[in-house]
Amino acid sequence: MFLASYLKDAYSQVKVFDLAGRFVREVALPGIGNAWASTASGPIARPFYGYTSFTVPGTIYRYVVKTGESTVFRKPKVRFNSDDYETRQIFYNSKDGTRVPMFISHRKG
Repeated sequence: MFLASYLKDAYSQVKVFDLAGRFVREVALPGIGNAWASTASGPIARPFYGYTSFTVPGTIYRYVVKTGESTVFRKPKVRFNSDDYETRQIFYNSKDGTRVPMFISHRKG
């Protein structure tokens, strides 16, 4: 199994594939943000992936391929509660008709 990260509408997606290249599942990320993925091999594959966003500091997760479960492996200690904020994505059509993705981050409520 291996993980691959993709960009879709200017944010990351992480997908799991078997060694033949067949899609297995998508990794549920904590929100709209940027992610990177590593590979792992062996009978108990536990690759890592990293995630960061406009409101979440860079966090490393361990991913259990068999169950699809993610657990925090390493998270920075900061004086900031990212749960108090949210980011949403909107799209705007430019003058020439190009659909442009934009992110809006703000305090919840």
